[in-house]
Amino acid sequence: MKRANLMLLIPVLLIILSSFVTCQVRVKADGKVLHVPTDYPTIQNAINHANIGDIIYVHEGIYYENIIVNKSVLLIGEGPDLVIIDGNGTGNVITISANNVTIMGFTIRNSGTSVGDSGVYVAELSTGNVITNNKITGNINGIRLFTASKNKISNNIVSNNQEGIFIQASIENMVLNNTISKNTNGLGLYFSHDNFISGNTLSNNSNGMMIFYSVDNIIYHNNFISNTVDAQVGSSNIWSYKGEGNYWSRYSGQDLDQDGIGDYPYTIGEKGRDIYPLMGMFFGFEITLNGEKYNVNIISNSSISNYMFRVDETGSIILCFEAATEKFTSGFVRVAVPIELADNPLITLIDDVEVKPTILNVLSADYVHLYISYTWGRHTIKIISSTVLGLYHELSTLNSSYQMLLEKYSALLANYSELQSENEEFKLELSILNSSYFALLANYSALQQNYTKLNSDYQKHLSDYSENLQNTQNLVYILMTSTAVFLATTVYLSRQVSAKNKTRRFE
Repeated sequence: MKRANLMLLIPVLLIILSSFVTCQVRVKADGKVLHVPTDYPTIQNAINHANIGDIIYVHEGIYYENIIVNKSVLLIGEGPDLVIIDGNGTGNVITISANNVTIMGFTIRNSGTSVGDSGVYVAELSTGNVITNNKITGNINGIRLFTASKNKISNNIVSNNQEGIFIQASIENMVLNNTISKNTNGLGLYFSHDNFISGNTLSNNSNGMMIFYSVDNIIYHNNFISNTVDAQVGSSNIWSYKGEGNYWSRYSGQDLDQDGIGDYPYTIGEKGRDIYPLMGMFFGFEITLNGEKYNVNIISNSSISNYMFRVDETGSIILCFEAATEKFTSGFVRVAVPIELADNPLITLIDDVEVKPTILNVLSADYVHLYISYTWGRHTIKIISSTVLGLYHELSTLNSSYQMLLEKYSALLANYSELQSENEEFKLELSILNSSYFALLANYSALQQNYTKLNSDYQKHLSDYSENLQNTQNLVYILMTSTAVFLATTVYLSRQVSAKNKTRRFE
């Protein structure tokens, strides 16, 4: 039991170890080109003589080799239909043990039959490798990553293998835009986390995906079509991103609000649920404009073909593609147009007839989302970011602004005339007020003179009054004194008479 637990821990320990590997060799930009078989008869011989950063270009032919890429080189074939690397039924066809290796343009087939034998094997702690635009078929494992991080697997056709793409104990890898079909297991994740899986089509596999002991992997914009089992999920992962999930051919939900996203989640199993299942297949296209690369994403229940992107002589950007639906089936496309391409007004044409798409209320700083519906059949759909219409709208806006300014100017002119008229009235009223003021000022001067005279008379009367008052006071004083003397004399005389009368009586 302890031994079994230790075996389970080994991949986890290797992941931890890989996260501490910081010394990565970078591919030189000035590498030379080695040609096979012109310069070297075998691919391995060319690798042995190559330096870091060299390009090994392999010309048309079948090469029966088991290759070990132990240097940071670019291994490029003339094309997957022209250059075949055949493992001769033994071991790994290609083993990558270095960092920053590119494998592109080959058919890779016929590995050994042991459990770990692979078409392309990315070995322990290998990082920064790119495996792209190859056909990988007839192997035990089409592509196998073991404790490998930050590698990119894109635009490959992986078919008729036991395990299509097998990611074991690996982190932060990208699996993008691959066609994975007719394998026993299409894509497997074991003891792996934080991988990004998007834009892949998994069809007609026994198991589309196998996910065990793996969490926090982001899985969206993939197409699951006609697999015996779409996915076996034993752990929790993320099945949608920014409001868009995956397309499931078995999904039977409705889209009543017509935005290209199912109204109900798709249950993958006890550990998996796609909250935003797509109502049609996902198609992704890359375009280049002014040296910058952009992605145009399409979700549609139609088959999409003949995609084209161009800039016309006026500078308008034109996206064009064909959409074909089955008979009596209405079609739709949900198109995510990069915001950088939608600076000008968008014109939508179906078979050169303008239609009004629904602009979806999707919170996105990167894309404008359009929903376009049409009848069954084959249609050519064009989305034009029109510089001419943009200039017309700018001119209309300027004209509207001019009209508004003209109206404001007219209103100001009318107000000025009214103010000027009111100013003349004000001047007249001011003149009348000035005349009244000077008349009042003259009256005030006369009143002031009268006041001065009245004040002088008042002071004289006041002086006379004071003098008369003093005389009156003196007279009153004399009268009171005289009265007092009279009264005193009268009292005295009265007492004398009374005294004499008493004397006579006693006599």
